[in-house]
Amino acid sequence: MSDNASVVIGRFASRASAEAFRALLQAEGVSSSIRPRKLVAGLEADFELSVAQSQLHRARWLLSESEFTDAELTYLATGELPESE
Repeated sequence: MSDNASVVIGRFASRASAEAFRALLQAEGVSSSIRPRKLVAGLEADFELSVAQSQLHRARWLLSESEFTDAELTYLATGELPESE
C-alpha cells in the first residue's frame, strides 16, 4: 500500500461527529476526508473518516486520546455553543 493510499480510521453516525474529529486531526496537522456510506441511493448510513496511510499512526493516537462530550462534538462541528439550561 502506498503512503498516499487513504485508510478509514473511523465511522460515525452523524456528519457532525465526523466533522468534529476531522477538525481535531486538522488542528494537529493531519489531513483527512469524510465520505458518506450509502445504504441505497439517497440514504446515508454513516460517515467514514479517512487519512493517508503515512499519517495513520498519528491519527489513531490522536483519536484514542480524545474523549468528547456531545456538547463538545457539537461545538467542534458547528462552532456554536450549546444553550445553557
